[in-house]
Amino acid sequence: MTTLRQSGLITLLFSTLLLHGCGSDANETLPQPIAPQLSVNSDITIKEHRDTTLTATGSSGTFKWTQLSGPELQLLSTDSSTVKISTPSVSEDTKAVLQVSLTSADNQTISKQVTVFIKNNLPPQISVNFKPYREKTSGSFSVEATDSDGTIKSYEWKQLRGPDLKMTGANTATIQFTVPAVIDPNQFVTISVRVTDDDGDAASYIYGRPIEQNMLEFKLTGRLTDPALAGATVVAHKGSLPVVTKAGSNGEFNLTVSTDDDETNLLTLLQAIKAGHGNLSYYALIPDLASRKATEPVQINAFSTAWYAALVGANHGKSPASLAELRDAEPAAVVENMSEQAAVATLLMAGQITLPGASSLYKVLTDQQDYLSVLDDLNLNKPGLISATETAVLADPQQTPSADQWPELTSPLYEVEPAIKGFSTSGSRSYQLADNGSGQYLDLGRAKAFQWQRQLSPLTLTWPDFRYDSFESVRPGLMGLSTEQAEQLRRWNYTSLPITFTYQKSTLQLLATGVDGNIFRVTDTVLQQMQPFSVFGQHFNLPDQQVTKSRIVRIVQTPEQPQSFVAAELNTDWSVARYLPKAYTDFQKFYHDRLSFNPDGTGRSLNQSQSFRWQINADGALQIIFADNSAMQLKKIRQLGEIWQVYQRYFAADGTVQLGTMHSAFAITLSAETDKLILNAPEHYWQEMNPLKSPQAWAGNKIRLQAADGTVNAQGYQISADHTGYFVRADESKLPAFSPRLTHKHRWLLTSDNTGSVITAEGNVFCLTEAFCYQRQWRLLKTTKGLIGKRLYLEELVRSRFDPQDPMSYLYGPTLIIYEEVPFTYFNQP
Repeated sequence: MTTLRQSGLITLLFSTLLLHGCGSDANETLPQPIAPQLSVNSDITIKEHRDTTLTATGSSGTFKWTQLSGPELQLLSTDSSTVKISTPSVSEDTKAVLQVSLTSADNQTISKQVTVFIKNNLPPQISVNFKPYREKTSGSFSVEATDSDGTIKSYEWKQLRGPDLKMTGANTATIQFTVPAVIDPNQFVTISVRVTDDDGDAASYIYGRPIEQNMLEFKLTGRLTDPALAGATVVAHKGSLPVVTKAGSNGEFNLTVSTDDDETNLLTLLQAIKAGHGNLSYYALIPDLASRKATEPVQINAFSTAWYAALVGANHGKSPASLAELRDAEPAAVVENMSEQAAVATLLMAGQITLPGASSLYKVLTDQQDYLSVLDDLNLNKPGLISATETAVLADPQQTPSADQWPELTSPLYEVEPAIKGFSTSGSRSYQLADNGSGQYLDLGRAKAFQWQRQLSPLTLTWPDFRYDSFESVRPGLMGLSTEQAEQLRRWNYTSLPITFTYQKSTLQLLATGVDGNIFRVTDTVLQQMQPFSVFGQHFNLPDQQVTKSRIVRIVQTPEQPQSFVAAELNTDWSVARYLPKAYTDFQKFYHDRLSFNPDGTGRSLNQSQSFRWQINADGALQIIFADNSAMQLKKIRQLGEIWQVYQRYFAADGTVQLGTMHSAFAITLSAETDKLILNAPEHYWQEMNPLKSPQAWAGNKIRLQAADGTVNAQGYQISADHTGYFVRADESKLPAFSPRLTHKHRWLLTSDNTGSVITAEGNVFCLTEAFCYQRQWRLLKTTKGLIGKRLYLEELVRSRFDPQDPMSYLYGPTLIIYEEVPFTYFNQP
């Protein structure tokens, strides 16, 4: 048997023989493989976010790049001798290790390593030196930026907050800007700047601060003349931070109010708080700090407090917050009880009466329920005290402004009645004051001369010849009549007696000042006389009586810069009031008229068919002279939207002044769609507004359904599209809920004359056949936005007859009537 060892030996020998048989030299060596050669760049240093290349060289073969450690690099072309490298973002200096391998054709591989040192980029360094913002200035801000390991690439400025600075140069190292004017002290402005280097790293800075204002200072001095206010705290409420000071032992005080120089609302409320009694305060409103003389003392007393309470009441229970609100509130302020309220305030401040519950003096004067409670308590427990106090405060020269503290009186002065916003105030008394001490008083039907002087307060008028006769109702006290005498005369059917009234003097005592008018107490001293007479053998020889009659009124003056009529605005018809004592009826003296003006100075009264001449006087007043030489003069006083409040004087044909009165006037805007404008929406009617101009007719900004005297304010007319309608009023049996009572159904039709369209409503749909006919004629003059809905200004004429054969006769008119559209549900809404 052959062993394995023997078999191997045989094979080896056989192989050796074969080799020798081929001619091989026994001493020849085999070829050795050649190892690949590889070299690469030395270690490199590079910043983050950079690109570079690494190149390896060597013998032929295949290259392969790989990363062994460190933050991940982005490698491109890893299978070539040159690799592209992108470094990532790093937070600190670090390194990455790369390896490159070369594999030869005979599959031999050699590798080398390269270290890439990655440098963290340093952001830019910036420094800033910003200045404060000051309103109404131009400025610039700059940033200085450096980059220690690179360059600055960009600048970016942004405004993050506040009013627009209108920046320029937002992409440069320096911006220019303009700081606007501001009133609010809290106008905070924030800007930012961002500087970016060539590696994309950025440094930012944010700067914010309020805009510095240009301030004005107003120094206020005054004295609290009520002894109860010695040592009181005086507060000026203006702006976000009130100014507080302490009054001296004599009530004197000084304080300074600061405001922005662009502030237009300079209305300031002053409050004097009694020491130790926070619920007892007097008030005074300063309408405009800028127009107040620095030396003019501030009056804070019972009368300024009562005037403030009246203004709050006229402003729907809120303190007027601006001059515009104050101007709206003044005409609606009810001042007739102001001296009584001043007396109540004085008694409360002196501690002679107690405040009800947790009330305050302010609440007593502004809350009707609290005020009546105090009056009832006074009349019950201290009868006569309020009347005596009223007399005392009126007579105290310290409580009312002295003559040298009065505002300058410009002639003429007009007494006006209160009217809510949206209505023009009216009045029939005026005082013309001449520099030589003479003057003229105008009233309805009267023009009387007087002498006047104001060396002492109050202003005193003396009457050389002011008397008139009047029939006065018989009553106890008239000319000293006893109760028994008055009853006896009435039994004899003597219901009135002829009395001669002779005015001796009148005084105008200033109580409080306002924006467009001042509050005066007018007191007339009158001698009452009556001729002796006998009735059924009983002789009456009543002695003369001297009586005083007082009233508290708001008096407005001619504006310092009065508005003038201009010819261009007279290119249309105008609505005016005419004094015509013998026009249509015996009781109506003022009528509505439409005046048509021609450019050549002529014109025509459309309602009276009278021609006239017109001109605008040097003082801007419109003078109209009719064909019979009677005349009227209109002077603009105040503008209320499209309506002018005008003072009108009327002259007889001989040039004598008949009377002066305050009315409204406006340019008529005619419409070709009168029938459409006057139609009511469903469940609506036209509410008559003329009786509602009094503040007492309103509760806040809503019409009272029922007036204080029990009359119902809901009254008007419905005009339906089917040419019918109703007279609308409240069903009094269902008050206080409003249920429209539709009575007196009418029909209406639209007619026209040569001066425009007329709506005629007949009070009975059978007016042509029935005996009684009641006809209401409307002529539309203007439409505006009203207090509740659409408002119509209408010329209204009412006629009637009692027999179909009789002509229609005038009941009243033409009269200017205001209507507003309201829904049936208006009075039932909260």
